[in-house]
Amino acid sequence: MADVSAREPIAETDAFRFYSHFETNLNDALMSAGIDRNFDRKELFQSGDEQICFESLAPSLRAGWNKAVDYYAKIVSPHQFDDRQQILIRLHLAALPERRDNLAETYLALADTFIAAAAPAYRACRWSSQEEKNHQWLAELLRLLEQHEQAIATRLALLYGASWPEDPFDVDIVETVSWAGANSYFPVDRAGHLMMASEPEAMEALETVFHEASHGFMMRGDPLRVSLAEAVDRRGIDPPRGLWHVILFVTTGETVRNALNVSGETGYEPMIYDVYPRSDWGQYREAMGAVWPDYLDGKLTAGEAMTKLIDAIAESSE
Repeated sequence: MADVSAREPIAETDAFRFYSHFETNLNDALMSAGIDRNFDRKELFQSGDEQICFESLAPSLRAGWNKAVDYYAKIVSPHQFDDRQQILIRLHLAALPERRDNLAETYLALADTFIAAAAPAYRACRWSSQEEKNHQWLAELLRLLEQHEQAIATRLALLYGASWPEDPFDVDIVETVSWAGANSYFPVDRAGHLMMASEPEAMEALETVFHEASHGFMMRGDPLRVSLAEAVDRRGIDPPRGLWHVILFVTTGETVRNALNVSGETGYEPMIYDVYPRSDWGQYREAMGAVWPDYLDGKLTAGEAMTKLIDAIAESSE
């Protein structure tokens, strides 16, 4: 397989280690371009100064980029971030271990070939501006982390009944991370690997980085997920679809809002309140609003809060 450029963090805090890595950003750009090509949308290098730059390149470099986008459009981009077609490349570029068979090794070797073919065009016409954007975005997030990381991390550990890993979460900063703008993956026996787009403004970015880290505290078998499963079993109903994720959104989002409020940075509204009206999670809003603040304030145990929450949701649907 082709060599991947060295990964050096550009910043590190107690909880997070941040990267702006060339091939990881190139992989993100190829996935986005592949999606755009599949939907006949304008893609990277098809407008503005980047188009002028791209059209000035040697035909072989333009062909290398276009062949790579064709490959991603057919093989990589149509899949979800946690499907093997994407996760194998992601972990390979992040130098994280993952079980590989001969087929996986062949797949990665082919992906390396297309990434290498696309690299000259990306480096010539996009990378410098993207790297600058990544650094500028991170500078604003680091300002908030310096003020709030310890308080938020301590509070979240208490609410989730979990301990922060000794090793910081690796966070790769890229342009898009698909439609979601962020996601997380948790290799066995390691702190999670987070991906974040260099798009959200600082306060939303602060919630997002803690939201993605919080996924590591809401795995099956973790305290809040166990309490939720027990409450569902007691009520004798099917697990409410996506409720565990709503609990994560509210728990982390309200913790971030509270930390900002304490420091005088008021007016922030957690992301869940934008998600509720455009998803079926809105059906949980009333029950969450009635029950979950008492858990966050320490007035209910996790078991008590989950029981009340499930009862309220079940009764509202009867």
